[in-house]
Amino acid sequence: MPIQHEQVVSFGADNKAQPESLLLRRLRRFWVGTRLAYAERGMSGGTRYVLRTVYYKTSVLIKNKVAHRSTAALRKALVAARDKNPESMPHVALLISGGIGDLLVVARFIRDFGAEVGGIHFNVFVARPALANWAFSKVQGFAGAESDSLFFRVMEDYDLAIQAHSLIVTYSERIRWRALRVNPRMLEIVFSMIKSRVWADEFVNPHPYLDNILAQKIVQSGAS
Repeated sequence: MPIQHEQVVSFGADNKAQPESLLLRRLRRFWVGTRLAYAERGMSGGTRYVLRTVYYKTSVLIKNKVAHRSTAALRKALVAARDKNPESMPHVALLISGGIGDLLVVARFIRDFGAEVGGIHFNVFVARPALANWAFSKVQGFAGAESDSLFFRVMEDYDLAIQAHSLIVTYSERIRWRALRVNPRMLEIVFSMIKSRVWADEFVNPHPYLDNILAQKIVQSGAS
């Protein structure tokens, strides 16, 4: 089912300021989780939570170091894709936070989005690229999943950069308008996303802590 104009308006947003870094966001979640663990489980339970989280998240720090050496390779692949694809095909960077359910929902969105604008070429940036490669493998235009630590380093190389969670967040100051103007439907949808920031901005950086309030607001507005 093609994506509808009203759907984009209802769920789009645009960041006016640079969002907090992925590292800062993870540290903030770790701090909140630690406080809750100690409050609910006591000293031993809280300590186990901290040790388990540090052990698991160490891979993220290593990944950030490794990803820094992958930036040039990704940019080279993007240049090759531009040479291969028609001028009217947008190249999109898609940052996703969340688990398997979020990946599947966003995969359907980007499938319909690509069909609506006549095709796109896109890379997914996520904490677990292997899982994203599986979730997006059948979506037309998918060019591979990369570490989310690469996103803010290469987003300016794409025609359009999007962050997807409960909202679709565009980075208007990074959009390559000259590249998008050859695709009128693409421009229309992007303008709709930006227009929607009036009510959605307050939910962007606090994600996921205000998601329940966001859901209530969407249902009350009749947009669901």
